[in-house]
Amino acid sequence: MQTENDKLRQVVDKFIQTVESTGGVKKHSNGYYEPEADPDWIDIGDCYVEACAAIGRTPKVEEVEDMDLDEEELEDLDDEDGDLFDDEED
Repeated sequence: MQTENDKLRQVVDKFIQTVESTGGVKKHSNGYYEPEADPDWIDIGDCYVEACAAIGRTPKVEEVEDMDLDEEELEDLDDEDGDLFDDEED
């Protein structure tokens, strides 16, 4: 018979496997974790790392150095329509 702890462990394992199957997370120099699959959803990255710690598993983490870009460098990264973070359809 499956206990509540067994069920919780299965859910945690499934969550961890899902994050890892999509590339794991990146750890930025400011300490936040960014999932490879959705860089904007940093709370998922944090939960993943905490879930791994809770079950004694080593998380799949790539450490990255954040770039300090000035305005000119940001303009160089800008796409053609001038919107660096173009989340909406034009």
